[in-house]
Amino acid sequence: MNDALTVKGLRVAYGRHIAVHGVDLSIANAAIGAILGPNGAGKTSLIRGISGFERFEQGRVAAGEVTFEGTSIEGWSPSRVFNLGLCLVPERRSVFLPLSVAENLRLAGRRSRGSEMEELVHDLFPVLARRAHQPAGLLSGGERQMLGIAMRLLTSPRLLVLDEVSLGLAPATVRAIFAALARVRAKTAMTILMVEQNVPAALSIADHVWVMHAGEIVSSGAAEDFRSRPNLFHRFIERRDRS
Repeated sequence: MNDALTVKGLRVAYGRHIAVHGVDLSIANAAIGAILGPNGAGKTSLIRGISGFERFEQGRVAAGEVTFEGTSIEGWSPSRVFNLGLCLVPERRSVFLPLSVAENLRLAGRRSRGSEMEELVHDLFPVLARRAHQPAGLLSGGERQMLGIAMRLLTSPRLLVLDEVSLGLAPATVRAIFAALARVRAKTAMTILMVEQNVPAALSIADHVWVMHAGEIVSSGAAEDFRSRPNLFHRFIERRDRS
């Protein structure tokens, strides 16, 4: 199976501060990958460096290579990366709050490549149909996350990157969102890469895991290995903190 995304020696800097230190990772086509780690581990900085969004936080890719489906994209603008088929769902700031749910979806749907994805989105997130005429700003946190994911799915990306989609959400909502992501992969063979602090939720659908600590990948492997040893992640992070 070919890799959808390959990252080699990536360093992301904010001024003199290096947030990501020479990270290597690759994710296969149609796989679900999870980047896990505590707050401040560099997870969000890593995916911003991959997707071009680091520049909006006064950051820069200081070194390394990012290859998406055979094309080198390090240093590209977010819009250019997006047009190639790599789409980031950022933490929280992913919908137009004054617009209604329907208007948000119509705006995203202008880039839709077919009615099949529209049908899948409506099937995955039926609550959005019930809230169609409400401003997005009045949605609950979970509904807003669903809308943000739905909008990105309507662009039919080949690689969907998600930043902390479970943050602050009720457990039932988290389960619904992660079940939807698993169905997206099953229905479309889309590659999904997520950043998460919610380890059980990420492990419930992931194929491969990378653990970050202090800007580095400190462990990686098949998600099944982590699922079969549920305390492995936390014990590993605790050991790193004591070292």
